[in-house]
Amino acid sequence: MYGFIIVGQEEYRITKEIMSKEVTVVELSDGSKATFHCRNRILVKIDFGFMTISKIQRGKYKVQLNKNIDIRQPIAISFGFSVPDGISTVVVTLKQ
Repeated sequence: MYGFIIVGQEEYRITKEIMSKEVTVVELSDGSKATFHCRNRILVKIDFGFMTISKIQRGKYKVQLNKNIDIRQPIAISFGFSVPDGISTVVVTLKQ
């Protein structure tokens, strides 16, 4: 995964600095936080508070919505993945 965009906010890139640490917390422009968990310079989980994205195996991720959270959810969140042909994008649309 190379980055993500929360609809209505700027694009956030997952940098080598984030990948070099086991846990990195990044404050987003809306005041919420994203927590990145890496192992051996490989991204294994991103926790946005309202949802978690976990790497299951190469090219497979699990998206889990966290219920009963008092964090405002965005309309959608888009993730970009590096693939041999360029970049592949996945969009997760959240019900309001």
